[in-house]
Amino acid sequence: MESPVVETAHQDRAALVALYHATDGAHWAINTHWLSDAPIGDWHGVTTDADGHVTGLDLARNNLSGSLPAELGGLRRLEVLEVAGNDLSGSLPAAWGALEQLRVLGLAGNNLSGPLPAELGGLRRLEVLEVAGNDLSGALPAAWGGLEQLEVLDLSSNNLSGQLPAAWDQLRGLEVLFLAGNNLEGLLPAAWGAL
Repeated sequence: MESPVVETAHQDRAALVALYHATDGAHWAINTHWLSDAPIGDWHGVTTDADGHVTGLDLARNNLSGSLPAELGGLRRLEVLEVAGNDLSGSLPAAWGALEQLRVLGLAGNNLSGPLPAELGGLRRLEVLEVAGNDLSGALPAAWGGLEQLEVLDLSSNNLSGQLPAAWDQLRGLEVLFLAGNNLEGLLPAAWGAL
């Protein structure tokens, strides 16, 4: 039986392979070493820790198309996921709520649609969340009030609607909030005065 470290490393590789296939990796601008036998830390845009686990994935402006796979939720040590400025479509996977180490999530400038998953409210270490310039719709999840470390939240230029959640008064670390270019309505919650 393989050790948990080796098994997790296999899971990381499998998650990256799923990403490659789901986003037309053969036509990325740069796909050096992807799907090769090289250590995954040598694959373009991938950063790993000393154990070979993925901690960073930066494929911004790299001609990715297609949808984002739920399998990325298995990258348990992932801290940075940056795929802004591509042609990604589909919805945000709820399975990404399992990325407990995630600090930066950059998805701006794609064609993502559907709702904002409430499950992302469990990302307690998240500091930056940028999804501006997509086609996301629906309400702002009250559950995101649990993002205690969040400093930057950019939801501008989407099709989000409904009221501003009073529960976001718990975002005590928030320094930057962009909501322009949506269909939000109602008053600013009085509770936000605590921000």
